[in-house]
Amino acid sequence: MIRILSISILLLTTTACDRAPKMPVQDVIVTLPVIGHIVSPLLGVDRVSVLLDGGETPHSYQPTPSDVQILSTAQLMVLAHPDVDGWARDFSTAGVSFVFNEDGHEEEEDEHPDAHFWSDPYRVLNALPSLSNTLCEQFPSECPAIRRRATAFSGRIDSVSQQIELQLQTSRKRCVVSAQPFMDHFLERFQIEHLGPITHEPGLSPSPRSFAHLADAVSHSACSSLLVQQAYSKGPYQTWADDMQLTMRQIDAVGTDASSYESYLVALAQAVLESSQ
Repeated sequence: MIRILSISILLLTTTACDRAPKMPVQDVIVTLPVIGHIVSPLLGVDRVSVLLDGGETPHSYQPTPSDVQILSTAQLMVLAHPDVDGWARDFSTAGVSFVFNEDGHEEEEDEHPDAHFWSDPYRVLNALPSLSNTLCEQFPSECPAIRRRATAFSGRIDSVSQQIELQLQTSRKRCVVSAQPFMDHFLERFQIEHLGPITHEPGLSPSPRSFAHLADAVSHSACSSLLVQQAYSKGPYQTWADDMQLTMRQIDAVGTDASSYESYLVALAQAVLESSQ
């Protein structure tokens, strides 16, 4: 009831502003920059708008009335996963598509399934056919070009993934600690030993118990770095990292600083390499 009321208030606020200029119709809107980096190669960078382009985390983001107005202008909204940015579909008046849907959890046996699939390039490769179909349905006259671009994009992802595989071979003798589960799929894909995450709920501050739960395992491991999503306060993590003699590294989890999906993957690999030195 509270969520429905909040949505209604936001919608009423945006419609009540008679003097507000009419928003132009957007082709595709995504919430996260990294999803934009996945959609843009298929459709064109000038056709995709990013809502959370300042590095905000989708887990605790509160849409503003202007956000609601922008979301309502989209012909198509492409989101990451229902557990990550599913809240945005409540504001859409058009089609909504998830790059990674609920089916992704079928492979997860952990009681805390991780929906941050975009850090795994092979998950993205597997998602491209469905994404291409969605874009073709929305923009049928552009379908041949969309499919050609998807094929080329797949080749680039595969190429950079092979390069990363070679680069990270020497890092498999060490391990890292993840503060949140934002790149665990990347670490697992490239067989990097890791402990964590400290918290399975990215939007919540870590508790003393969550730190204590990992302390013994970390002290008996070869882990030398703690990877923290840069959107969150580093205070409590820095204190714990100092106590555990870990080097804390802040990571761009959603591709805000990346110019493409390929460069996003390279940045993750570089963070792991630096953590292994």
